[in-house]
Amino acid sequence: MKPEIHPQFVDCKVTCVCGNTFMTKATIPEIKTELCSKCHPFFTGQQVLVDTAGQVDRFQKRIAVAQQHQDEAKKKQAKKPKKEEKIEEPKELSNEELLGKIKLQMEEDAKKKTKKPSVKKAAPKEDKPAKKK
Repeated sequence: MKPEIHPQFVDCKVTCVCGNTFMTKATIPEIKTELCSKCHPFFTGQQVLVDTAGQVDRFQKRIAVAQQHQDEAKKKQAKKPKKEEKIEEPKELSNEELLGKIKLQMEEDAKKKTKKPSVKKAAPKEDKPAKKK
């Protein structure tokens, strides 16, 4: 190693916002940090929210508003009575009425079969002379 080009490696005091301090080695004598192993949720198992510019508060407000809308929708559905579906039973027809309906259907079918569709005659095509190249 070349002499006088490397920084000094000294004892360093690390101080966290939570009040925890510990000693380590670094090139500067003192380090201040916001999170450490004593207060970080990963190590403690507790949720500690670090609010940056109110983002956590805004998120919690949105969740609260969404929950209110869901509760209101549930109340409205509970107030509305459910419509009972009426199932109509088929009307019992006498033999004479059934025969009458069948005859009408047969007559309609016969009329449809006897009608001839109108066919339009196509106009004769004019022959165009072939183009010469």
